[in-house]
Amino acid sequence: MPDKSRETREHRHTPASDGERYRALVEADPAPTWVVTGEGVVVEAHRWEELAAEEPRGARLSEYLGLLHPEDRERIVAHLSASISAGEAFSVEGRLWHPGTGGYRSVFVRGAPVPDPSGGVREWVGTADDLTARRKAEAEREQARHRLSLLGEASRRLASSLDYGSTLDQVARLAVPRFADLCLVDVVTPERPVDRLVVSRLGSEREELAQELVRRYQGAEIPSGGLAGTVRSGAPVLVREVGDSWLVDMARADGNLEELYRLDLGSVLISPLTFRGRIFGALSFATDRLSGRRYDEEDLRLAEGLARRAAQAIEKARLYDRQRHAARTLQKSLLPPSMPEIPGVEAAARYHPAGESANALEGEDYEVGGDFYDLSRTPNGWAAVMGDVMGKGVEAAAFTAMTRYTIRTAALQGNDPCSVLRILNTAILDQHEQSSDGRFCTVAYALLNPAEDGGVSLEVCRAGHPPPLILRNDTTVEEAGVPGHLAGAFPDTRFETRTLRLGPGESAVLYTDGVTDARNPSGELFGDARLKDLLSTCTELDAESTADAIENGVTQFQGHQSARDDIAILVLRVISEAGV
Repeated sequence: MPDKSRETREHRHTPASDGERYRALVEADPAPTWVVTGEGVVVEAHRWEELAAEEPRGARLSEYLGLLHPEDRERIVAHLSASISAGEAFSVEGRLWHPGTGGYRSVFVRGAPVPDPSGGVREWVGTADDLTARRKAEAEREQARHRLSLLGEASRRLASSLDYGSTLDQVARLAVPRFADLCLVDVVTPERPVDRLVVSRLGSEREELAQELVRRYQGAEIPSGGLAGTVRSGAPVLVREVGDSWLVDMARADGNLEELYRLDLGSVLISPLTFRGRIFGALSFATDRLSGRRYDEEDLRLAEGLARRAAQAIEKARLYDRQRHAARTLQKSLLPPSMPEIPGVEAAARYHPAGESANALEGEDYEVGGDFYDLSRTPNGWAAVMGDVMGKGVEAAAFTAMTRYTIRTAALQGNDPCSVLRILNTAILDQHEQSSDGRFCTVAYALLNPAEDGGVSLEVCRAGHPPPLILRNDTTVEEAGVPGHLAGAFPDTRFETRTLRLGPGESAVLYTDGVTDARNPSGELFGDARLKDLLSTCTELDAESTADAIENGVTQFQGHQSARDDIAILVLRVISEAGV
């Protein structure tokens, strides 16, 4: 049988008109909807109050184009013009000014043409979604990610250097341009009221002005404004919009207000540099007024995070500088202040502690080295000493001092080279009995005596030290002396002296194993053979030039890496008959 109920249902249904369906869809869609005639007049607008303060009906589309953000207007107009000309649907996002809120709202607009019987466009219909809240949330997430990234980068870069000046520069350059258009670092030091460093991207003219202000007031007292308040109280400062009163407060009494105006700053943040409760400076950030960037509370928290990391890095660099200065001062005290004048003999010395070289990377550790040399007059002649103490640091320095002055004292008593080293060996063993240190050292001791024929007599005694190298006029290189045992290693150590002669123009080179044990980036040793080959090319050079040649040869061989061991070189050259 036929389905009467279905028949009845179909017969009773009355299709809705297009207009009724359109109205129902508009009511069901929460997004604002609109209809614009082909001539560009708004004839329908539902829920439009979310996007505009005034009733849009009767307005022309061109009026809304004038409310677009200037940065978006050209792009959107070009996109709409292309769609209208082609009679095709479009979608576009831009920022639209809302007079009621006094700000721009992010709007995503879709539109489609309604054709007329002649094939033209009768009207355009579409929707407009308010994306302001979504874009704001996305921007906040991006800013949070950016802030975390900046803090992470700050931690990494500030940990990479122990040089004080480089650390100040790193602090400033971290912020510009990612966080600020201008960054100023002020560090109060005991030596002078303040160290200042500035980095900016305000344009060449204003950057030069900022640099000039820093140069002019380098070492001067901090002005009485927000910066001084931050340094005194430790309270950060947030100036959302730089105004006249703040600039007047920051200006110095001798009249730099006009220059501060010319910097044309928009917003300022100042955060104290604090370490273990002590405020020693401030980190200042500023934006260019024309950039439109303005700081807020989140930016202030980021500035405080950067300042904390900067304070730790700066204080660490300052501490390292003090320790390095102390180490250098101590190291200098263990070496002769200058080379004495020996009749008929030129003398030159070079010294590089481990961790320091011409190409050393910033932040390499610097400790007092265990290598030492000396050249002094004795009753028996001139004593040339090259030694290498086990270890580094303050304890090694104390041992080096004891070793050096024991040798000097023994030599001044008129002892021969072997006797000097036996006295040193006994002194070190006596020290072992008084402490658990157990240090020892190697020493090469050479006694020089000018001869009547213009040459030099050289008595060499060694305590486990590399042999002095003798450079002859025919370019051959000889090793001098008998190795011997380490000083301080055995109680019954025997030492032997070997005597040789240096003719005019010939040289003796004493050195430590930091020369031959130097490595290139591939791990290859400089070695004895390379040193001898290098020295054989120095027959026409004076003592200073020979020392330079060895020093440069080792430095270039090492490349950009610093020395792993101390490097000490002492060159003694007999002056030739021609005086060369």
